[in-house]
Amino acid sequence: MADVSRLAGSRSVDSEAIVQVDGVTIVGDGTSDDPVRLADPGQTQATFLPDLPTSPFVGEVVSSADESGAVAPSSAGVGGRPAAIGVITAIDDSFDPPSVTVRGVGLIILSAQEWDVVTGGTGGLSAGVPYYVSSTQIGHLVTVKPSASGTFVAQVGVALNATTLAPSLPAAPVVN
Repeated sequence: MADVSRLAGSRSVDSEAIVQVDGVTIVGDGTSDDPVRLADPGQTQATFLPDLPTSPFVGEVVSSADESGAVAPSSAGVGGRPAAIGVITAIDDSFDPPSVTVRGVGLIILSAQEWDVVTGGTGGLSAGVPYYVSSTQIGHLVTVKPSASGTFVAQVGVALNATTLAPSLPAAPVVN
């Protein structure tokens, strides 16, 4: 059983619980491994859909996979999941299936090399350029809107510089 703590004179709470006070979410159990801190409202922990042929990677664009909160790679292809909700910023492979951290609100900052993996380019993102869910490579971004019949156009965000994407999520896909 977890120990019980008291925050600012409030009622006792289980120290492993997530606590919400005045609209702010506080997480952590107070140990050095998991200090009490404000939760980042732009990030979400999710399970990566286990039945996919690929492993998740940092920078991968994901969509909701089911009502359990699991995520799967986005795809603007025919029959894909074009409604992107965020970008994977961290992966915990100690779980099976893996747990991923997804950022969909606030600036998404990755290294130029991490963006290169998801865009297929070099040198990171191109400042001022909009990025869309790819219709040919699941979980990837492209700078040219998909245009083939039956594919979707779903803008994920606009690059501010080589390492920063300003998201426009959740992406509202439009069918071609």
